[in-house]
Amino acid sequence: MAAFAIAIIVAGVAFVVATAVSGGRFSFVELLLVSVVIGFALLALGVIRQARHAQPATCAECGGVISPNAPTCKHCGEPLH
Repeated sequence: MAAFAIAIIVAGVAFVVATAVSGGRFSFVELLLVSVVIGFALLALGVIRQARHAQPATCAECGGVISPNAPTCKHCGEPLH
């Protein structure tokens, strides 16, 4: 899933840059829009990278799926740390 999302982002940025460059000269607005698209692409890539590391944990008491940073289990209330 992450590889597919990265491919879509790269293809989108390549398309925007190719479209902007095809005109010959950059106007200020085109340069601004390309910069914004590239900024959002970098932000999306960072979110994808962080999401790869966020894995849910399971409660040892009830087996419920919980956040690894949660102080207590949201299902049974058992302290986790």
